[in-house]
Amino acid sequence: MRNSCARAGARRRWLRCVLMAAALMIVAPPRAWSESDGSCRLLAMTELAGMHGQLLSDRATDLLEALKYWLLAAPSDATPPIDRVTACLSHSDAMVRQYAAEVLLRYADRAAPAVAALAKAVRSDSEARVRGTAAAALSAIGNPANDALRELLLDANPRVRVTVATALRGSQTISEELRSLVEFASPPIGKHAASAIPDGSFESGDDELSGWQVELHDGAAGHWELDATRSRSGRRSLKLVKTNGVGYIDLRSSEPIVIPPGKEVVTCRLWFHSEDAPISSALLLRVEGEDGELEMGDAARSGFEQQSQTHLRNQPPHVWNKRVLELKPSDQARRLYLHVILYGNPTTVWLDDIAFPATPWKGVSIDPIPPQPRYSTQAVLEKLAGEKPAHFAVENDGKRGVMLRDGEPAGTVLHYAFRPGNADFGGFDDAGVALQVVRIPIDDHAGVLGEDRFGEPAMGPMWPSAESSEYDFREAVRRIELALRQMPTSRLILALHVNWPRDYVQHNPDTKWLDQRGRGAAGNVMFLRGFEEELDEGMIWWPSPYQSKPLEDAAEVIRGLVTHLRSTPYWPRIAGYFVMGGHDGQFHIR
Repeated sequence: MRNSCARAGARRRWLRCVLMAAALMIVAPPRAWSESDGSCRLLAMTELAGMHGQLLSDRATDLLEALKYWLLAAPSDATPPIDRVTACLSHSDAMVRQYAAEVLLRYADRAAPAVAALAKAVRSDSEARVRGTAAAALSAIGNPANDALRELLLDANPRVRVTVATALRGSQTISEELRSLVEFASPPIGKHAASAIPDGSFESGDDELSGWQVELHDGAAGHWELDATRSRSGRRSLKLVKTNGVGYIDLRSSEPIVIPPGKEVVTCRLWFHSEDAPISSALLLRVEGEDGELEMGDAARSGFEQQSQTHLRNQPPHVWNKRVLELKPSDQARRLYLHVILYGNPTTVWLDDIAFPATPWKGVSIDPIPPQPRYSTQAVLEKLAGEKPAHFAVENDGKRGVMLRDGEPAGTVLHYAFRPGNADFGGFDDAGVALQVVRIPIDDHAGVLGEDRFGEPAMGPMWPSAESSEYDFREAVRRIELALRQMPTSRLILALHVNWPRDYVQHNPDTKWLDQRGRGAAGNVMFLRGFEEELDEGMIWWPSPYQSKPLEDAAEVIRGLVTHLRSTPYWPRIAGYFVMGGHDGQFHIR
């Protein structure tokens, strides 16, 4: 009898909590929250959690809705329950932890009680975006977080040190003590160890090269010199000057470098500086085997390396770029000559710190830091009051295209970040960049690309379904506002990133993209995988980019967006837009 009564009581308590949860959802639907609804719902969920274990409090979907309210809809003078938001930093769902860190960043002036939990997240959270957002929140909290920030800047983990230092560099207020620790935690360069090259830093001898020889090939004209006025380290560097447009200059090791057998990738590394190199110039790092053939290395991981390790890119004074060549491990000893080859039109390049084999370079990648706006929305609106749109145009001056703003040159540098949530709009504005690009997604993703992919909190997808022509432009306006809160002077170019809704082919079957064998184009929400007879789980059919209807439907959304933006106070800051999509943003088809 006692057991049956206990079970009956448990059922009654369970039913009471279910009815309370249902009442909450009916009274406060997620899309119609007010300030009191949001705080009460988060409070109610927490209270229910205390009453009834994991019935509701551990449901990620409910917590995400409540946290999104505080991120996207709550009035600025409202205050979320900081202790409950802080508790979400330990939730098992990574997106809940990310949104909780975002809320604490937004309400940083009231988030001092969360300092310890945020510091723990920076050190140990499994997701980079959570760690980076937590670092930004600590930076924004300011003085109450100084002790925690000091410990993080001295942490044994270099990733922690550099992430926190990067967040503090974006802070508007930083103490002198922390400023010096930032420099300590993230020094500008790393040192390399000795290599088999006898004089890779060009320090030995007076006016002669030690262990090197320079040759001119195929009609090249030019010279070399040891330059004591410029170096990356030590006293001097090697200066190569090419004075005509044919042939190439070859800096070659005078003797072969013996590479012993081993199981690790062997790296060659050098640093170079150039200021006047035309785009047609190239600086090649090559090895010559015993057969006399030149190779670019056999451990390249992608085609991007062929470009990044070939083009001769100019730098500001005192800045040096790195060039790397990698060789796969071998169980045989190898004898290799090292070549540094300068191709192209007249140019000058300085070389320093050549190492082969080089100490393996272990870079420290920082966690992504979310935006740190400098201005409130009200301050931006006041600044824009009465502002008129500027006229931008690209004209050809007979030699090249020139960007003009109201008829005057506007500079040739653009800032574009695929993820605007991690873009440094303020830094580029400080550097005088007149135009910055904000990516606006036109899709049904709502900021989340899948269960295994992180996305930024979003107010909703612009193109929810192909079934109707109802579009939601709130997220586009939010992204534009967030960018303008970081930059006081720059103008915006909108990158309209089109990905058709996942149900597009379902509602428009005639647009299905077919190959010559009748197979359909299949992929995920962003990348085309290939042509298939049937869809695998998680895949969708893609519409054909060669048909007019998918393009016309996307154009209709874009026209609606532009019309809507014209009615906002942010329109004067929008200089133009371009359309992108597909694998690489150019609708490129592999």
